[in-house]
Amino acid sequence: MRYLLLLLLSFNVYAVDIKAKITGDIKSVYKIQSVLKPLQDIINSEDFKKRVLKAKYTSTTDTPEIIYKKIMESSWDLQLEVKRHWLCRVKGWTNPSIKTIYFNSCGFLQRDDAGLAGTVAHEWMHKIGYGHKNASDIMSVPYSIGNIVVELYGKKN
Repeated sequence: MRYLLLLLLSFNVYAVDIKAKITGDIKSVYKIQSVLKPLQDIINSEDFKKRVLKAKYTSTTDTPEIIYKKIMESSWDLQLEVKRHWLCRVKGWTNPSIKTIYFNSCGFLQRDDAGLAGTVAHEWMHKIGYGHKNASDIMSVPYSIGNIVVELYGKKN
């Protein structure tokens, strides 16, 4: 019995289920939809868990274990919208006080799937309370998690 309990504790007890309401033109909506299932598989993977727990983060006092738990326990009930941002280099934006995650329509259809999945993950980290000082804060939770997703997406496909 003791061995069974240890075995059960070693498995990932969390599972993210991504749901999304997407607004935009038909091609953009389809593009976003196509990356959500692979993103969900990555977040639920053991590789993702190992990478999140091993990473070093700035801009937070949370431990990697707390960060992972928040990611996995949050309700990934997304509202996504493609619209124009005045700066083309901005891939996405949001803040915790609004429900929607926005993607910049500037160059959107040319973006690769891994980068788009990473942007979803990055912006979701803002939704669950993590921030960064600026775009060069690459070890912040949003950038680190987004980069982990991009790397794992590349290995998956």
